[in-house]
Amino acid sequence: MFVIVMKKILILLSILVLLFAVGCSNTEVVTPDQGTLPSENVEPEAPVAEVETTPEVPAEPEVIEPVEEVNETIEEVVEEISDETIVHISLRNFKAYPGDIDITPGTTVVWHNEEENFQHIISWNKMPVKAGMTNPGDSWNYTFTEDDVRKEIIWFSSARPSIQGRIYFE
Repeated sequence: MFVIVMKKILILLSILVLLFAVGCSNTEVVTPDQGTLPSENVEPEAPVAEVETTPEVPAEPEVIEPVEEVNETIEEVVEEISDETIVHISLRNFKAYPGDIDITPGTTVVWHNEEENFQHIISWNKMPVKAGMTNPGDSWNYTFTEDDVRKEIIWFSSARPSIQGRIYFE
């Protein structure tokens, strides 16, 4: 048994030496001062003829047509933006920031759940709106319309009703 194992080891070593010798036969020698030296059977390269190059002429610049003039005034833009007002409420540490807000119809209120591992379900009484669920890191929003206008709306997290706030309409 020992003799068979030794023969297999000797054959493997012979194959490795043979592969090593074949792999080293066609290499180039690199010296720091002289660069790469070719191996013995390589013919020298023919000299390369120098080619004259002409500088490129830049292309004609592209003509850009003028953009339409903007006729909106600053007041019109501000009015447009105020029609799309967004109010953010953060839910963190089992509190609402801010708790109470004043809005006008057309305002979008966004509830951001900043809790690490607590889901909130935004709800309110006497509102025909389905509750909005927010997982940790998510947000839910609702845009209030003229039909939603009341003296005040008390919203709360139905998962933890002590987290609540009031929405007043101006």
